[in-house]
Amino acid sequence: MKRHGIGVIGYGVWGTHSLQEILLRQEGVEMVGVSSHDRWGECQFGDTVAAGRKYAGEKGCAFWEDWEKVVEDPSVDIVSVMTSPVSKLEVVLAALERGKSVVMDKPLAMNAEGARRMVKAEKESRGVGMVLCGHQYGRPCEKLGELIGEGRLGELRHVDSWLYFMGGIYPGFRPTERYRSEVPGGELTVIGTHAIQTVLAVAGRRPVEVRCRIGQRFYEEYAAVGYEDWAELLLTLEGGVTAGVSVGRLPHKLERQLPLLEVSGTRGYAVVEGEELMVWPGEETFAFEESQQERYDRLFGDFLRAVETGEESPIGFEDLYQVQRVLDAGYAGAKTGKTVRLEEE
Repeated sequence: MKRHGIGVIGYGVWGTHSLQEILLRQEGVEMVGVSSHDRWGECQFGDTVAAGRKYAGEKGCAFWEDWEKVVEDPSVDIVSVMTSPVSKLEVVLAALERGKSVVMDKPLAMNAEGARRMVKAEKESRGVGMVLCGHQYGRPCEKLGELIGEGRLGELRHVDSWLYFMGGIYPGFRPTERYRSEVPGGELTVIGTHAIQTVLAVAGRRPVEVRCRIGQRFYEEYAAVGYEDWAELLLTLEGGVTAGVSVGRLPHKLERQLPLLEVSGTRGYAVVEGEELMVWPGEETFAFEESQQERYDRLFGDFLRAVETGEESPIGFEDLYQVQRVLDAGYAGAKTGKTVRLEEE
């Protein structure tokens, strides 16, 4: 396998996600350099520059205060963008302009216009982009997509997704005014992006209409900065397929979480829960034993092959652009209580 050098921008800023750590488990991948600074977002976990220097030292690579050195270094093939959403556009466009590939956590951008610009830049670059998002790359959802394509459920009619993160707020997280200004929204963005992406990928349809309700149900610190902890969406997709999405962050922890996905067609019904897919009629169950680490290794292995071949990334910018369109419409509709129809592309 070809050697891949990774440069990191924004270490220690956007949560604790460090996607390069997953990439480093792949053969032929090595760290080249790290750049971190407070400008990339509200720091939730200490001094960003100190954290970046320490991390670079642990990895035996360079630390650059000037972030542009990351995208300019010829030994950097992949840029791990760990900045806040409000800062991503600048970094991603600079990386793609120089032919670098990009990997990041969701969301793709602050709004659909920024996401559209990233999609355009990726198409014009020799680099490819991937966003860690959704559950459609898991074996149960992959199998469900195959069955839908084979007509096992008949004509697709409705998809429901429930996704609740349980156990309270991430330890150490502070929803400050600055943090709120650097993200598109609250848990509809953080959690809902996963559910929306999964629904769109499994259904294989683009969104047409969005109706949304959001609220602060559990956390006073969220309400203080206008950061919702709960949201419901009703989507209309191409072909008249409807979809319901319910997401939120609960203060309690249950041993058995809510179902992730339900799909109804004219001839059948399917449920994905955990690593199981159940299909009716026939009461057929498909059980998988892939761990999260195994799934990530498979996903990032496919991403590296896309980097090498120029083929489509497993979860690409175009996928997340469609999600961002839903988020924009959802937040706009939540203010008015009206259904928002997306403009035709």
